[in-house]
Amino acid sequence: GLPSLATEDAQMFAIGPNDLSFQGRGNLFFTIGFGGDPNARDDLFGPEAAKLAHLGRATPNGDWKLIEDLGQFEATANPTGDEVDSNPYGVLALAGRQIVSDAGANALVQVRANATAALAVFPNRLVDAPPFLGLPPGAQIPMDAVPTSVAVGPDGDYYVGQLTGFPFPVGGAHVYRVPKEGGTPEVFASGFTNIVDLAFGPDGSLYVLEIARNG
Repeated sequence: GLPSLATEDAQMFAIGPNDLSFQGRGNLFFTIGFGGDPNARDDLFGPEAAKLAHLGRATPNGDWKLIEDLGQFEATANPTGDEVDSNPYGVLALAGRQIVSDAGANALVQVRANATAALAVFPNRLVDAPPFLGLPPGAQIPMDAVPTSVAVGPDGDYYVGQLTGFPFPVGGAHVYRVPKEGGTPEVFASGFTNIVDLAFGPDGSLYVLEIARNG
């Protein structure tokens, strides 16, 4: 019964629950994606679409509720100051707070019971234009950051992986480190392609999941 949407050919486009994270005994937190201007949810898809672009919580008996409208946060706060776009993707559940990577907003967002705030924003970058665009040799185009995943490191800081936006360059994705209190992201590791998840192992090694290694 979770909200989702798809094109008639779901292979072209489908979105719904993106990620989940457990905290304590039975608290399951999950993100519901969207990918667009949250102000347009109702106009595009009807009143049920208001449930998209949210953080939700489920209990051990399977009941669930939406606890934070991250689309509305993006529409109101717009931490990057550019186009309004929300697609809550990765979630990390910690004691008293949840950390969400919003792949549309290009922001890392902290949700508490009484406050939601951006911990970091991720910059767009200029990358080489692919040949099929027909631009002059050496031309560059802007690429969205698209942060998709978040994990907490042994040092307590947050580590965020990026899918990257079009043209999805091979080797163009970074893992960023964000201070636990929030601040400017710094590149921790690079050379990845289309990152969709991160996890730290017991020995402190960071594991990176890519959805398309060769672009």
